[in-house]
Amino acid sequence: MKIFYTLAAAALALSSPVHAGETQYTASNGVVVDVNSDEFAGRAEYSAPSIKLQGDVTGAALVAIIKKAGTEGPLHVQGFAMYNGDWRYYDKAVFRGGESVNFTRTHSNVGSCRYGCTLTEGFNFQITPEQLAKYSEGGVVTIQVRSAKTTKHYLIEMPVSYFDAVREATQS
Repeated sequence: MKIFYTLAAAALALSSPVHAGETQYTASNGVVVDVNSDEFAGRAEYSAPSIKLQGDVTGAALVAIIKKAGTEGPLHVQGFAMYNGDWRYYDKAVFRGGESVNFTRTHSNVGSCRYGCTLTEGFNFQITPEQLAKYSEGGVVTIQVRSAKTTKHYLIEMPVSYFDAVREATQS
């Protein structure tokens, strides 16, 4: 009977969320970074607070870095834009002045169509430290996301402090 209880206690200990976890890291600049880790898979995701999109869309963006097996991936921004009407097919992003951003449309979904369909387009893009330095104005980097098929666009204003905080969190 003692062996059974020992095995049961060991099973409970192993099934507890020791291998995966959600924590927060407060960077030296005060920005709180969410850290979602999966020790078993050797993966950790570091993300700054969400950023509201500006324009005639509803949505959010996150500044993030993903580490896999101890290797740090690129600093990137991922998010989504929701709107009503026809598909806009957002396919390009530019910095102020027109330089292109390495933008990828990641997914699209149709939501509720009760009073007109709600459409969602996901995105991901990378920003280099050189681009951050070049396009930062007043501590903010602004990206315009555009569509080649419509005249619609929206802005993402990202605090440079978010990029700094995520980078710092990956080194902690």
